[in-house]
Amino acid sequence: MSRKRAQSLIAQGIAAAKAGDISRARLLLRQAVEIDPTYPEAWLWHAGVAENPQHAVSALERVLELDPKNKRAKAGLRVGRLQAGIQAAQANRRTEARAYLLQVTADDPSNEAAWLWLAGATDDSLEAIACLEHALQLNPANDRARAGIEIFRERVRAETQWLCPICQACEATRFATCPQCRAILDLARGDAAIANPSPNTEKIRQGADRLASEARQKPNFVSYYYLGMALLNLARPDEALPHFREALALKPGDAGLAAQVDTLEQALADAPPPTVRISAADREKYQETPGRLGLARKSILIVDDSPTIRKLVGMTLRKRGYRVMEAGDGREAIEVMQADGFPDLFVLDVTMPRMDGYTLCRAIRDNPTTALTPVIMLSDRDGFLDRMRGRMAGSNQYLTKPFQPDVLVNAVQDHCPLNG
Repeated sequence: MSRKRAQSLIAQGIAAAKAGDISRARLLLRQAVEIDPTYPEAWLWHAGVAENPQHAVSALERVLELDPKNKRAKAGLRVGRLQAGIQAAQANRRTEARAYLLQVTADDPSNEAAWLWLAGATDDSLEAIACLEHALQLNPANDRARAGIEIFRERVRAETQWLCPICQACEATRFATCPQCRAILDLARGDAAIANPSPNTEKIRQGADRLASEARQKPNFVSYYYLGMALLNLARPDEALPHFREALALKPGDAGLAAQVDTLEQALADAPPPTVRISAADREKYQETPGRLGLARKSILIVDDSPTIRKLVGMTLRKRGYRVMEAGDGREAIEVMQADGFPDLFVLDVTMPRMDGYTLCRAIRDNPTTALTPVIMLSDRDGFLDRMRGRMAGSNQYLTKPFQPDVLVNAVQDHCPLNG
């Protein structure tokens, strides 16, 4: 009986809606879904006569619970959520507005209006800028988005809590690696700074010049320390060391800094300065140099004095589709290259007879044909000094034994993808 009653109310409600009697339709359809909430059509019409967008969204969500493939409900939900988000934003219910608008942009990233309103509903100026940039990408003529970006950028400048000590980029929060000049800013990560893969060298050089001028005019810890960091990120550790010593002289009680400077001194004593980074033009020239194996970026030379390690690593990489060559030490590796050509990636053990991994790595970097070839070093030593020596020798990555096969495979694929 209740099901027939619900069906009768639904029919009456739809008829009232079609006749324009919205209040009666709303009443009848509400009664129908209260009696039997399992009719998608009732909820669909209920959404059409809802008192506000929020109620419409709830009704349409109920339709999709009952009928996930209902196209009318999906289309109506996109419109309803946008309307609900706008209404909430206009009423300054920002949390509610943001929730609706985030759903709209997730479902339809091309909705320009949603991005605009979402920018106004967020309390984060950087997030607001990102939303407006989305809107501007969709419509480059959107003056409202362009003006909004400038307003929020001014807010960011006003909210700024941090300046990069090298390039002086303004940021709202502190960074260990500047997002603008991409300089690593902590001597505790000195090995990573020396091997920085993507520094903005122009900005870092400009910052180094400014810091050098400041240090000359008024010697101070900050200028000396970050001038040293700038030079490390430019792969000039021998020039950086004297500035770190000057910084330490101004803070003689800083035991942590003293240990880091001592580590850098030892690394420089144990290894010659790294090869200067090669220009883009040279990079292209060397990548085209004849003599590589026929399978571009697919050949690996494993150099390790342990036959077991060579066998396990080689078997793992062959399964992934790489061509593998093997050598027992650095001198044998040179003989293999002379006979078979140059690989696309080296996997080097650190401790080997006749020629160890550090020496071989420096030889690889000194040869123009292999100067840009990725090198992964393997070692059972995991100290800061060991890692720094690997970086200064020219390695791209340093893995500590024992390691899981997937760790090595991921490293190899990062530096030498099969589809590269």
